Amino acid sequence: MGAGLATNFGTLLVCRFLAAAVGAPSVAVGAGSTADIFDMQEGGAIAGSFFVLMPFLGSAFGPLIGGYAVLRQGDWAWSMWVIIMIAGPAWLCSFFLRETYAKQILKKRAIVRGLEQPPKLPPRAAMKQLLLVTLLRPVHMMLFEPIVSWLSMYVAFTFGILFGFFDAFPYVFSTYYDFDLGQVGLAYIGIIVGIFLAIPTFGIIDRTFYAKSKMRVRGTGKIPPPEERLYACMFGSIALPVAMFWFGWTAKRDVHWIVPILAGVPFGWGLILLFVSLLGLEPRARRMISVEQQMSRLGSIVYLIDTYQALNAASAVAANSLLRYIMAAAFPLFSLQMYEHLGVDWASSLLGFVAIALLPIPWIFYRWGPLLRRRSSYELGNF
Repeated sequence: MGAGLATNFGTLLVCRFLAAAVGAPSVAVGAGSTADIFDMQEGGAIAGSFFVLMPFLGSAFGPLIGGYAVLRQGDWAWSMWVIIMIAGPAWLCSFFLRETYAKQILKKRAIVRGLEQPPKLPPRAAMKQLLLVTLLRPVHMMLFEPIVSWLSMYVAFTFGILFGFFDAFPYVFSTYYDFDLGQVGLAYIGIIVGIFLAIPTFGIIDRTFYAKSKMRVRGTGKIPPPEERLYACMFGSIALPVAMFWFGWTAKRDVHWIVPILAGVPFGWGLILLFVSLLGLEPRARRMISVEQQMSRLGSIVYLIDTYQALNAASAVAANSLLRYIMAAAFPLFSLQMYEHLGVDWASSLLGFVAIALLPIPWIFYRWGPLLRRRSSYELGNF
């Protein structure tokens, strides 16, 4: 509401910062809450898949809904009012929600019954543990763990392209096809279709490639090597540069507008294949890792989590999240200028060439991942 009522840029920035700061916890705890409520073997994976997809679908639906709202009402603030209309009822419902985390439920129950509580860490030790897991260890892993650093760079780059499209699409489709603000929002439908197509793709990959890996280790007490999780990522790595060159060299006045819009299909498909196969849901320590493993039939098994296990995996994903959101914030700062000065063809080609340069990463990890894991200084799983 504050952003919608803002009368200057400074107020808008402060309000958007506060919105991000108070909204971030819902992303952090959402996966854990899903695991608390649903049985992952009995349909919970479907609920988990919706949680994974919603941030991406929100990014694609936002310009579509907000574009028409602003166009019809003639005021940019309606992009904020639409968010309130959607998030407001959800926020009101939150007042009636109950705790779902089993550990906290048992703790409250023990307090009511007057049972003795386990000793707490001293404040200094608790703060040290918090900083280690959420800040120091993620930075160390990003700098000294090749698996974390290179995968973080790859996923962050793809995330940056998605957010860069928020500037690129309005420029391209208004300049070459004379789209208005609402029609520009419709151009994101290609990405939405690609995101939805990724879900059955995960199912096919899990029932073919990964099923064979599980058969090979059945009865041994081990789990398949983390590299077996990279099949979806390898497919996605091919789709991304295809999408960028497709978009860049078909967005022309003499080419029908549907052609560059369709380039969003392989982009959305490849984006989800890359992101979910490498990261999936944010882990809530060891409990969430087991949940990730139970969601295999939807492709939500994570390569980083399978590799590092427990709190080390939480730090690995935190490292990726840090770089991912930095890139998401940075790309919109230069995307429009890049498309204006290089042209749609070469600006998209530049991103396509970077995607080609990063394409070998999952293939290299699939081939030499075991060697890199042996050289890791962190505790790894039993493979």
